[in-house]
Amino acid sequence: MPNFAPSVIEVVLHAQQEGSERLHVMHTRAAGSVPTPAELQATVDAYIAAVLNSLGVWSDTVEFFTVKATDRSVINGPSYEAPFPAGTVGASSYQPLPGNVSLAVTLLTIFGGRSHKGRAYMFGLTANHLQGPSRVSIGYISLVTIFIGNLIGELQSAGVPLGIFSRVLGTISLVSAFSVNRDVDSQRRRLIGRGR
Repeated sequence: MPNFAPSVIEVVLHAQQEGSERLHVMHTRAAGSVPTPAELQATVDAYIAAVLNSLGVWSDTVEFFTVKATDRSVINGPSYEAPFPAGTVGASSYQPLPGNVSLAVTLLTIFGGRSHKGRAYMFGLTANHLQGPSRVSIGYISLVTIFIGNLIGELQSAGVPLGIFSRVLGTISLVSAFSVNRDVDSQRRRLIGRGR
C-alpha cells in the first residue's frame, strides 16, 4: 500500500505529556496534484491556530512543540515545519488522566466504507473531563467539538481542507462531518514504556 498519492499533505502535531511523546497525524488536500510550499505552510499555520484557540481540550501537562506538513504526492516530498510559541501547554489544570486514556473522534466523508472514514484520538484528558468512570462530560465533548470544528474551518479557509487518506485506494476524500464519542478509549501504546 502506498504512503503517497496526488494532492495529499500529511500533517503531524508533535507534543509531549509527562515525558512521553505524543504525535497526532492527519491529512489535508492540496488544490492541485502536487502541494505547493504555500499550501504546506498554510496547513501548519491553520493547525497551530486551531490548537491555540482550544487549549482547554488538553491537560497543562501537555506541551506543544511543532506542526509539520509534508508533501505526500511523491516519495520523500518536501515539508514545512513551524514551532508553537515557547512554553505552549494545555489549559486544564485538573489531575491528568493516564497517558493511555483517549477520546475518539470519527471523521466522515460523503462516501461509504472503511476507506473513507477516519478517527482522530484526543489525548491529554484530565479528571474534570470525565463524567463517571468511562464517559466524558458533555462539557468536554463541547470543547472537542469546537476544536475539531475550528480545525476544519481553519484548514478550509486556508485552501487545504481536511481529508481522509486511503492508502488502499491511493486517494484522499474530504471530511464532510464528524462525531465525538462519549466513551473513553484506551490506547495501551501510549502508556509509559509502550512507545508512542
